[in-house]
Amino acid sequence: MKNKKITAVLLIICILAAMHLPVFAQKTALSDIELFEPVSNNSSDETSEDQPVDEDMNSDDENLDDSYDEENSENSDDESLDDESSEDETLDDGDSSDDADKPSEEDEENSGEEDSEENKESEEESEEVKDEESGEETEEETEEESEEEIEEETEDGKEYETNPVELKDFDWERVSLDYLESSFGDIAITESLASTDFGQHCQMMYSYPDGSYFASRRLYVDSVMNEEFELYSMEFECESLTMRYYNVVSSKWVDKAMHTDSRMPFGMYFLTIDDSEELIVFLPQAYKDKSNNAIQAQEGQTGDLCLEPTENGWRISIMAPYVYSEAYVDYFVLYSNSNILNWDDPDTRTQWSGCQFGGDNRWCYNGYYYTSPSNYIPSGENYYHRLPAAYIACKLVPIGLEANSAKYMSIAMLDVMRDLQNERGYFPTLSGSQWLLSDYGIGPGFFDTRFNTDLVRAFLEAYRYYNIEEFWDVVENYMDYYIPFVLRNHDSVTLSDGWPGWLVYDYIGQYGGKKTHTSLNHQLAQIILMEEIYNVTGNTLVRFLEEMMYRGIQGTERIWYMSNNNLEYAYFNGKAAAGMQDYPYLTYNDLYELRELYSERLGYVPGTIRNLMASKKKWMDANGVTGYLGSYIAAQEVEYTGSVVLTED
Repeated sequence: MKNKKITAVLLIICILAAMHLPVFAQKTALSDIELFEPVSNNSSDETSEDQPVDEDMNSDDENLDDSYDEENSENSDDESLDDESSEDETLDDGDSSDDADKPSEEDEENSGEEDSEENKESEEESEEVKDEESGEETEEETEEESEEEIEEETEDGKEYETNPVELKDFDWERVSLDYLESSFGDIAITESLASTDFGQHCQMMYSYPDGSYFASRRLYVDSVMNEEFELYSMEFECESLTMRYYNVVSSKWVDKAMHTDSRMPFGMYFLTIDDSEELIVFLPQAYKDKSNNAIQAQEGQTGDLCLEPTENGWRISIMAPYVYSEAYVDYFVLYSNSNILNWDDPDTRTQWSGCQFGGDNRWCYNGYYYTSPSNYIPSGENYYHRLPAAYIACKLVPIGLEANSAKYMSIAMLDVMRDLQNERGYFPTLSGSQWLLSDYGIGPGFFDTRFNTDLVRAFLEAYRYYNIEEFWDVVENYMDYYIPFVLRNHDSVTLSDGWPGWLVYDYIGQYGGKKTHTSLNHQLAQIILMEEIYNVTGNTLVRFLEEMMYRGIQGTERIWYMSNNNLEYAYFNGKAAAGMQDYPYLTYNDLYELRELYSERLGYVPGTIRNLMASKKKWMDANGVTGYLGSYIAAQEVEYTGSVVLTED
């Protein structure tokens, strides 16, 4: 009877997938599913002999270890593989049951505003008549009226408390106004343009309730910039100014109390003003566009930071680089006047040392970029690809609970990253990969489960912290793609209890391709995301997928152990994938996080997780690897003497 029920449920799920239904956003809750216990005691964690056959491959990569391993760079970074059914995976966007209520609320608001707008229009007409009669209408009043019209049009009849910050360093012309509603107040988003002697200047401004702002800017250079040109300037009445930056060569922070003029080269700087205000500045860099949304940083074409004392304080300005050909220049400024960074706390310095732009990581006007590996399409000197994982933006989300600068920066960056989510619901890796193309027939725009999982986790986390509905919409749209993807793209393994587990493919191509391997770190990361989404939604289909994926690891546990105690990187063709090397501690971190989640829910740590962690820990200790999450709890550690000692739950 139980077997028939499981079969029926699986059939229902497959039908849903075949129909392209948005099964998550529509709140499809198959509440009668009898879920597998993810840590069943009756399993010996043995792999079935009925595992499917796969094909040969290269290595894979997601630049997820903070210390990127150069040896794996050609085997890592891009990978997306898929079977031929991927062309049919475009899903209809479905509104959630929560969203279904929104139109009626808006209708009520709009209906209640029609009369008020008519009255307002009549009042404005009468005022205009009076102005014409008196001849006293000024240009300033006209500008105020036009701004009000823009605000009314974009605000869709709603009233918001946060006023957009208006910087006066250029004659900015506002072209759009939007808002994000959050638990700490309204966030105003304005896009503005300004004409300069060298080209058009664009600004995306995020204004926060306390007057803080994040300004991301781009100057399109249409003529040679061969003279000093100021891109940003602010004057502060203050008694002290302290400049800080992280020296990546010495791996140390530099703190300098400012007293005289100073000019600093390209980099990321933290400026503290009277211990009550702060600026975080990422200086300008000139770029040129390349194919597949890649960009190339122009060698030596970077701007400077100028600090000048004034009679009452300090003047802070950003100078443009000299640019000798058509290009664009990107930079950003974050200003915070509340809950500023506590530099006396060692954790602050540790956290921000891993959140640096300027090296491999770049923030541009349209999103996050990362150094292009040599096997990317395209690649070359100073090439960067548009990376879905957005490492630093994701890292800043939890730091934002302690400091507004991190909160404000992460919200702005995640909001920009929303534009990368495609109609299907995933965030594509737009650059291609040579080895994916040659081995699997997968071109640019592929789906990478690890990159997407990390980014969607950040959106989910930011939604939980700040209740920004647009961030939850991202999660829903992604799950509407992801659920059918899992149902179609996995290998099945049979455990000793007779029930299956799934190993989900790492990648899938935009236009087809062969199936790929399953990396242990990818699989673990997806399980963690499913656990976190279930904790928010209670969606039983999500829990079902999570437990099937956990059983996939449980049923193949023996293949993951290497003779040197390290873990195999991936499963392929019924065995460990040859020639692929695991990251130093990324997989251990994933196991650590999953251990914490399962320990909290179940009250104990599943044996498979304990065993894998013990093996990886043994290898890390022997090879001097540090920087991994937490410290292993002695009471839970499995006795480990050099050969795998499997323990059951």
